[in-house]
Amino acid sequence: QTDIEYKFHMPEKTEKLYHEFLKEKVSELNGKWLESNNALTTVLRLQQMTSGYAQVENIDTKERTIINIDHERAKELMELLQQFPAGEPIVIFAHYKIDLKNIARVCDKLGLTHSEVSGSVDTLKEWKQGRTQVIAVQYSSGSESIDLTRARYCIYYSMTQRLALYEQSRKRIHRPGQNKPVIYYHMLETMKRGQTIDEKIYVALKQKKDIVEFVMAKGIE
Repeated sequence: QTDIEYKFHMPEKTEKLYHEFLKEKVSELNGKWLESNNALTTVLRLQQMTSGYAQVENIDTKERTIINIDHERAKELMELLQQFPAGEPIVIFAHYKIDLKNIARVCDKLGLTHSEVSGSVDTLKEWKQGRTQVIAVQYSSGSESIDLTRARYCIYYSMTQRLALYEQSRKRIHRPGQNKPVIYYHMLETMKRGQTIDEKIYVALKQKKDIVEFVMAKGIE
């Protein structure tokens, strides 16, 4: 098994928002508010930002909506996918539903056939039969039990906050039935100043620590 850190830079406007939110725990976006009242929610909001979007709330109606703040991660996924041999089976793990939608859009733009395993979609059979090349898997739906040994390449588009789910996701590919070396790509967004939540979560995973406890102990700042 080989782990590769696929690093890319956060856009300047997003980094500005990231630091503002990190300091104040509240930011205004398009007349709506991005806020957090506890450390766990702060981690969640920061992780969403590194995926290029934010969940904001209308103060008057309390309605929550998702808005895009950049497309850097999807752009980098497109670059990464073009590096693999034509027709090579690929597994992509992601945490949020919007991540799965962005992965699907990238595959469509590249002309790559794709399947999905999530809380609402299960087209694993098509992928295992070789009818699709890429499969996007949501941790909570596909980290346990399923066999993904058709692929030797795995991309972590966004990271889970649960160590057990991460370790199980690795075992879906590196298990009996796999006869090739396995390579895991971890997409990690970086900043000019400080470490992103991406980088901190990955350190916790490598050290086999509980992610939330580790980040809290080290300090979100």
